[in-house]
Amino acid sequence: MVTRWKKRLSLLALVLGVDLLLVGLAGAVFAGAVLLPGGYSPQDAFQAGYQNTALFRREIEDQLESALRLARSADKSSWYSMEEEGSNLLCQLMIRSASGAWQTVYSNTETALAGGSPVGYNFALTYDGGRVSIHKDGEALDIYGDGVYTPDSLWDVPGYSNRPAEEGDGDIRVYLAAIAQPVRVRGCYSSLYELQQGLTIARWFYLGECAVLGLALLLLLLAFLWRDARREARLALARRTGPVWFECKVLAVTAPPFLAPLFCLGFFARAFFSYAAALAVAATFCLAYPWLLYLAGCDLRHNEKPWRHSLCCALAGRVGRALRKLRAALSAAELALPLQRRFLRRGLVAAVCILLLSIAAWFLLYLLFYNVP
Repeated sequence: MVTRWKKRLSLLALVLGVDLLLVGLAGAVFAGAVLLPGGYSPQDAFQAGYQNTALFRREIEDQLESALRLARSADKSSWYSMEEEGSNLLCQLMIRSASGAWQTVYSNTETALAGGSPVGYNFALTYDGGRVSIHKDGEALDIYGDGVYTPDSLWDVPGYSNRPAEEGDGDIRVYLAAIAQPVRVRGCYSSLYELQQGLTIARWFYLGECAVLGLALLLLLLAFLWRDARREARLALARRTGPVWFECKVLAVTAPPFLAPLFCLGFFARAFFSYAAALAVAATFCLAYPWLLYLAGCDLRHNEKPWRHSLCCALAGRVGRALRKLRAALSAAELALPLQRRFLRRGLVAAVCILLLSIAAWFLLYLLFYNVP
């Protein structure tokens, strides 16, 4: 037995299922256009720690390259400070002087990283003699593998047989130490902290994406199982939309596609709303407009000739009835007149009509040939 609540739930399941599916597809497009090109893949987002991600490896490689570029600079007066990382990434750069002594040319910590990383820093990189060694959680990592760099290699650093260190790198030492859990440092930008925050956001985004798509499929399955109840619900909707004037239905279907782009393109957003409000208008249009079309389809399918119930038809019917009454009254009055009077009256009416049509024709020709605005 199809109850009233089952009919309502069948429609609600269909509406929510389709809208959630659209949201999920939009999220998939966002992930493919923004997250994946930015390196925030699901594989990295669900890693146990941020130091196991490709983004962290690229960041460490960039910091090492910046330090080597600084040390290789021929003009020592052009040395610059490396990107400040606060306490999340410690760096020390040393070069060997002509006397053979090692001199620290850059350091953002007072701790000598050559003797080991401070407490809380579980990642340590050392560049010495043109090769890189890395210790993570007290264990040495295999950096070079078989010694040949390939696109599948995890680390893109100097020291491979096909990517050796530059001449003079034997006189350079670089020490990097990364903290286990990056913290926010006030007044200082930290790429490691931003990296961890981005991975956290990406992780929750992927979880939400899976939840939305799963719930959408569940609701669509329920809508399919309750299709008989939904058929009766469509009939009930058609009975409710039948008394509405046809002009209102046409306006409701045709107006949103013209108004929504104005908000999306910012014509009204700059004057009345923010761009976030314009984006909300666009999302509302994409989620709500298909259901206006659904209601219009139900009305056209189940209501016989719905355009007959319109304001124009109602006005035309009233005007027609009034004209018929007026004609009947004039005909009754005319029959009481002699035959000659009737012919004269009809001739005068025809003459007036011809005069009015002539005036209208001359006015139209005047507008066409004299180009009057």
